[in-house]
Amino acid sequence: MKKKHKFHFDEFDMALSRAVADIAANKNSTAVAVVNQEFSSRIDKPSDVDWIKVNLTAGRTYQIQLRGQDSQHGTLSDPLIKGVFNAAGQSMGSALTDDDSGEGRNALLSFTPSTSGAYFVSAGAY
Repeated sequence: MKKKHKFHFDEFDMALSRAVADIAANKNSTAVAVVNQEFSSRIDKPSDVDWIKVNLTAGRTYQIQLRGQDSQHGTLSDPLIKGVFNAAGQSMGSALTDDDSGEGRNALLSFTPSTSGAYFVSAGAY
């Protein structure tokens, strides 16, 4: 069963639902989100991972939330932020993953990029 959830950056919502075909789980992903605009995608099963590209500004702190059933912003029971990656696909650090720091079992983390540019957020679920 396809499940949906919402991604939130600062004041930016990414709604991951059934609207778009599967998204690649690497730097070749063509899925692009824009700050302050909603983005739609889907997580098909627990092993599915989507990389969503977003342009961020250096020095600005972004709060990234991946929300599901516990906040009534989707149908995933346990959303997971699997990481934040730079444009080359390199991890920005192991501390940039989260499972349950948000409301209930929602994922929540903060990220302040040191360089402006494209980043990928890896979204999944248990």
